[in-house]
Amino acid sequence: METNNYTTDLQLVSQEYSDEKTSLQTKTKKFLEHFSPKDIWKIKGLIVACLVSCFLYVTYLTHFSFAFPATLVLISTIELGCRLLGGKAKGMRLESGIFMVTSLLQGLQISLWGLHDNWGSAQILCLHASILLYLMARTGQSSQDRLGIMVWLDLIYTSCIFPLKYFFIGAWTLLYKTAPKQELSEEEKHVIKNHKWMILISIMIALLLTVFAASQLSQVLPAFGQLWRQFFQTLATLLDFTITFKDNGLLFSRLITSIPLALGLFAQLAATYLAKEKPLSQKRFEGHLKATRQFPKVAAYIVLGSLCFTYALFILTATSQMGELLSLNQASIPAHQASHIAVQGFWQLVRVSTLNLGILAGLYIFSKENFFTHKGLRFLSTLLFTFASLFALIAGWKLFGVYMALYGVTPRRLLSGWFVTVLFIWCVLTLIRLYKPIQATRLAVFYATISFTLVSLLGSFIL
Repeated sequence: METNNYTTDLQLVSQEYSDEKTSLQTKTKKFLEHFSPKDIWKIKGLIVACLVSCFLYVTYLTHFSFAFPATLVLISTIELGCRLLGGKAKGMRLESGIFMVTSLLQGLQISLWGLHDNWGSAQILCLHASILLYLMARTGQSSQDRLGIMVWLDLIYTSCIFPLKYFFIGAWTLLYKTAPKQELSEEEKHVIKNHKWMILISIMIALLLTVFAASQLSQVLPAFGQLWRQFFQTLATLLDFTITFKDNGLLFSRLITSIPLALGLFAQLAATYLAKEKPLSQKRFEGHLKATRQFPKVAAYIVLGSLCFTYALFILTATSQMGELLSLNQASIPAHQASHIAVQGFWQLVRVSTLNLGILAGLYIFSKENFFTHKGLRFLSTLLFTFASLFALIAGWKLFGVYMALYGVTPRRLLSGWFVTVLFIWCVLTLIRLYKPIQATRLAVFYATISFTLVSLLGSFIL
């Protein structure tokens, strides 16, 4: 019996047991009845794979050389679970593909070169976010069937609500009794044995060919040879369990920590088919906002108008000093002064951009008038984010044109520069969205994730 034939039946599980009062044990039993005994054993193996992947992920948090294998095994487990439970077509293909690649590249960078100075926390956070976004996209558990304005709620469901709601489904699945396994014929045993031998021989041939090709290319490009040697050193570290797991107490604590993570991961994979419905849709969310949208358009005019007047006054005042600012990159100014100029511009951008994004969210939640369609509010919003874009350009010029141009690139400056460009792109996307119905949130998340991955890899080569 093929797994993909069960997709329609699995969708009926939530219809037959749509009552939330139905016990999880009953739901699990009904869920597993749609699988053959062979596939149930595959699902139990999937739970073990979840435990192994979570164990590696916990290990990566203390031994960064495990970042890439942990990410690879975790993504492979999610992919295996989605294919086993729902077939190949489940989920958002573009999103899952992008987040899978960015997660693997970030994990590879951390394994080979470690964390950058001063922004290791940002790397760990971004890798964790990329994996969560991949899990959400691959399972298709999105309220809009794509990345959108409700992505914050989708992440809450993916990381908290569904794993907690179906937390014990993995335990009930392991305890589920299947029918006695039928004895295979001699011919079937022979076919399976030959298949395993062919796979083993293929792996050995691939290893030999890869090592030979790498050794030849290493003589052509020394940098490639150094990268290859570093890869083998990392691989040797991963296989040296006597050193890595010398402390049995640490090994036991990692294993204990991995169990709830594994149950939560399997719960999220199964929740896609057990959940009564998807997370709160944008249409329903808009309906709930009717109770909060009480402020008249006059209030929005007052808030937006006062800020636009303040920003315009600042730009006019700064114009008289623009000649002095433009000459800074030509002068030999002290490092502490250049640092002060760059930091001052950077935090100005952060505060103003955060304020403007918060105001936009406030208008969306509390204003009676829709600023996307109301001409006056849209005009003021355009001015607001035009000023924000100008602030981003000024801060970016101070950072790149003054600080980096005079005193070079450091990890902290590189991270600050990335953050400046992200805020500028977000402001530009907001300006476009005010006049054209583009998928601004989707593009913003894509840009932030992809650009951070590229900056991390770039920093490993230039720093």
